[in-house]
Amino acid sequence: MTGVKSKNLFFWVFIGLTFFSTVAWAQAPVVTVDNKKDACRDLIGGDGVLDNGSFQVTVTSGIPPIELFILGPVNYLNIPMTLGVPFQVTNLKPGLYTIVVQDGNPVDFTQNNFAVNGTTDISVSTTAGFPVNSTSCAAPNGQISIDVSGGTSNYSYSWTATNGFTSAAQDITGLTAGDYTVVVTDNGTNCSQTLGPITVLEPPAPTNAVLSLTGTTPICAGQSSAIKVDITGGAGPFTLNITGIGVVNNYTDDTNITVSPLANTTYTLTGVTDVNGCPSVAVSGSATVNVNPVPIAPAITFTPNTYCVNDAILAPIITTPTGGSTYTWYSDAGLTTVLIAGTTPTNAQLGFSSVAANVTTVFVAETNSSNCQGPATSVTLTVNAIPAAPAVTFTPSSYCVGQAITPPVITTPVGGSTYKWYSDVSLSTLLTSGTAPTNAQLAFSSAAANTTTVFVTETNSNNCPGPATAVTLTVSAVPVAPAVTFTPSSYCVGTAITPPIITTPTGGSIYTWYSDISLTTVLTTGTNPSNLILGFSSVAPNVTTVFVTETNSSNCVGPATQVTLTVNASPAAPAVTFTPSSYCVGQAITPPLITAPVGGSTYQWYSDVSLSTLLTTGTAPGNALLGFSSAAANITTVFVTETNSSNCPGPATSITLTVNPVPVAPGVTFAPSSYCVGSAIAPPAITTPTGGSTYTWYSDAGLTTVLT
Repeated sequence: MTGVKSKNLFFWVFIGLTFFSTVAWAQAPVVTVDNKKDACRDLIGGDGVLDNGSFQVTVTSGIPPIELFILGPVNYLNIPMTLGVPFQVTNLKPGLYTIVVQDGNPVDFTQNNFAVNGTTDISVSTTAGFPVNSTSCAAPNGQISIDVSGGTSNYSYSWTATNGFTSAAQDITGLTAGDYTVVVTDNGTNCSQTLGPITVLEPPAPTNAVLSLTGTTPICAGQSSAIKVDITGGAGPFTLNITGIGVVNNYTDDTNITVSPLANTTYTLTGVTDVNGCPSVAVSGSATVNVNPVPIAPAITFTPNTYCVNDAILAPIITTPTGGSTYTWYSDAGLTTVLIAGTTPTNAQLGFSSVAANVTTVFVAETNSSNCQGPATSVTLTVNAIPAAPAVTFTPSSYCVGQAITPPVITTPVGGSTYKWYSDVSLSTLLTSGTAPTNAQLAFSSAAANTTTVFVTETNSNNCPGPATAVTLTVSAVPVAPAVTFTPSSYCVGTAITPPIITTPTGGSIYTWYSDISLTTVLTTGTNPSNLILGFSSVAPNVTTVFVTETNSSNCVGPATQVTLTVNASPAAPAVTFTPSSYCVGQAITPPLITAPVGGSTYQWYSDVSLSTLLTTGTAPGNALLGFSSAAANITTVFVTETNSSNCPGPATSITLTVNPVPVAPGVTFAPSSYCVGSAIAPPAITTPTGGSTYTWYSDAGLTTVLT
């Protein structure tokens, strides 16, 4: 290759002669001109002229020998060419070039005005704010962005890094730590620029992690121990991989991890990753927690476990105690309150009692020789109530000979209960069972005068028998004196009287009421006479007695029953001494007292006019009992009544305590208060006098000498 940088007159003459000698039928060689690169730098001579342009010429068809001629700002002459082998024309200055290829044919290939342009060199720099360091080892997120300008803008990029990274992108992301270098090539010129190394950092990984035991070993099955991991470096929280546990997330350095193994377990640290996904450089350490077995819930013998009130209780015992074990009895399911330890506790130690109906549960747990306590067995005592003596309806229970007897019945039978009737108080001879026995079953008969008593008990659904009720049949030849219900029989003046009635009227009998013991003056007949007919009245104190007899259907008259009404006088409102009744705040109060107490009477003091809230009783109550106080201004009223020896209450007397406030120090106007000798003095005056108040002036602080 010969490069000629000046025009050659001989060459141009040669070219011209060659051109004009070409025959019309000859075929020119086939030539490809491509891969043009514009000039962007002065590489030769240092004269400031761009001279690194280039293009490529390839002869694909022709008759050798073949020669290439480049004519322009830079000339290439007589360049031998080989078919199919490209020739790179370099070091070209900007301008128009003529390309001529000659071969064995008389016709040449000629391309005129092939332009090689001049352009600026490219410039490469790191974009402001970059590089961006990676914040994660697990998901690298470092970034580099570059700015490129100049040249033809047809750029290509080739990134390499010390960590093996490559890329053809302008801006690169997802970067790990390393030094990155980029070569930027302007594909329209022969210019390229190298930028780098550019350093990207990532967070430091933990350097060491060690697992150790912080809890106890051995433990009992179901209990807990603890391990911890000491981590050097890195950023928390951490993710741990521990054999025996698995993955532990969100771990804070040097904090305990609770472990509750069911068997002997060794915990080995196999990996630590910090919050940025950076694995620890070194991990080590293991801890073994040994687990001792716990006993099962102890078997208890407690039969029976259900009793009736007042039954003797057979205390529970451990069925088969284990040697070396301790049995602890507790009063609560939380096993916090110990009652006793042992295999045969007493009822008293367990709080078991049949004095009253109750359900009491205790808990017993076994602690074996390894000091491991097992689950508790609950032991429940149920003490059921015994029923009361049954109420029996047997009215009447007294008859005349020959009268039909209405057999007794259980008044209000309880579902599930059994009622048994006996002929003797020791309850040894059973007559029958049921709620409505017949007279024959009870051996009740009115064939002759007799008194027959049977006894009935209730056994409830818990199989607990109660005490017996005695039921007595009386068969009389004549009626007995009639039973009269007159309760109460004593009244106070003005009280409504509930008139007397025959308690258990006998069918067919006539009850006659008399005003005299000789039974000569009849007032009325019947079982429930009115007060008016009997002459009973509470208008004034009186004692009135009437008499009643029963005449049965056989016209048998029984003895009379005397019925006496007593009407007692009511006391007047009590006189009370309470002087004074008005005080100032802070003064001592002289409490009220009954002026003239009546012997046998009771005096009751109340806080309300409705006499519903009793404060105290007595003739001289204290202030505290009455709620009387002078600590602050108040008006307090109490009420006192007298109930006499006949239990008749009288009207109330009200007693009112008035505690008045003490005035504040009076405001005085005295301005000015300083004068010169001989000056007229304006005397002081009460600033705002209070109507009804008196103002006293003293000459001394002890207030002993009154001035005016």
